[in-house]
Amino acid sequence: MSKKKKEQMEDGEVALASSSILENTESLKTFCGTSFGQVDVYDPRDIQQCCENVCKWSLATRRRVTIAALCLCLGKDRVWLRAVLTGQTRDLYGRPVEEIGDECRAVLERMMAAIEMQWEEDMLSGELNPVVAFFYGKNNFGYTDTSQVKIEGTVRMAAKADKKVLEDIVAKYKEIEG
Repeated sequence: MSKKKKEQMEDGEVALASSSILENTESLKTFCGTSFGQVDVYDPRDIQQCCENVCKWSLATRRRVTIAALCLCLGKDRVWLRAVLTGQTRDLYGRPVEEIGDECRAVLERMMAAIEMQWEEDMLSGELNPVVAFFYGKNNFGYTDTSQVKIEGTVRMAAKADKKVLEDIVAKYKEIEG
């Protein structure tokens, strides 16, 4: 295949991907109406309507409800959303985050719980790549991959065991050195 033909194909694929992305955004705008990106985040009714619009869009387009779609409709980004949900006064970029009130936060928390439930069902049914699913949960829902081990015993026992191990290592080293 010629270089020119290959470039034309790649350009077409990029255009197709861009067109698909724009199409998704435009369809979301249609469901959100004039409030798209201009939701009053201090009014729980506006936030609730935004959440309902995102859910209607999801059903109509047979796509999953996503945090990105919610944020697009709200006119905010996921960094802002995470800061609001965790009660931070500054987001990860250091931008100030104003308090939106308990009612507004409760609406967003319910929406995030619904998205988490969907994610969990998809993850458990095998519809999602396990690695992607794991990091999605870790980055968006506070899941962790750490485990804590509690070791019981006395310091004296540990010190004796360590001394024995150290003596064995020294003996082996002396053996090798000759």
